[in-house]
Amino acid sequence: MGICESGRVVDLDYDEPLSFPTIFLNSGIKLALSPMWEVKDSSTFLYIQIFLEKLLMSNVSDPYKAQEETNQFFKTADKEIILQKIDQIIVDCDLEKYDQDIYGKLMLLRDFFRLNRKVKYLLKDPYYWAGFQLLGFYS
Repeated sequence: MGICESGRVVDLDYDEPLSFPTIFLNSGIKLALSPMWEVKDSSTFLYIQIFLEKLLMSNVSDPYKAQEETNQFFKTADKEIILQKIDQIIVDCDLEKYDQDIYGKLMLLRDFFRLNRKVKYLLKDPYYWAGFQLLGFYS
């Protein structure tokens, strides 16, 4: 779920704190991945796409391991790897056709990386990856 701050807990004097993930988990969903704070749409989309790629297209069947590998990708990927990943996602998801908003934001992120020679590990900052929490039970 890529809703900003959807993992933030709201105390409404109920028996337990409420957040979007707890509402979905109480409805029967087994796992919910959500950000704890506001993260830019482009990096949130990138995070979720890499997480899903790790979970569905690699040999990782454990969602918690997929999240760990996604975090590791963000911490270690240099500018060229990020640019390749953004280009791959744009093509694979056919974003130019289906989602003009996120397409435009990913293009801005890509252009920023390309034009800024000083930036090598922009997404290494925990702001971009540490706020995502995976809640629920996996068996």
